[in-house]
Amino acid sequence: MVYDELLSEELIEGELDASAWGITREHENEIWDAELRLMSEIKANFDLAIKMIESGEAEQSIIDAENNL
Repeated sequence: MVYDELLSEELIEGELDASAWGITREHENEIWDAELRLMSEIKANFDLAIKMIESGEAEQSIIDAENNL
């Protein structure tokens, strides 16, 4: 068994705590979910920016901002 080999080679110490692994896995899932939401938001913003560039809305927005200076 891998666990026994790691223990005998002194690469790990003591007993495995399944509850700690569960907490770690849950925490990692929360981090992945947060990162996925962030990446989805970034993609949506890029998609919106591309749409604005293609429609000319971005250019007009820049012109309007320059005229208001």
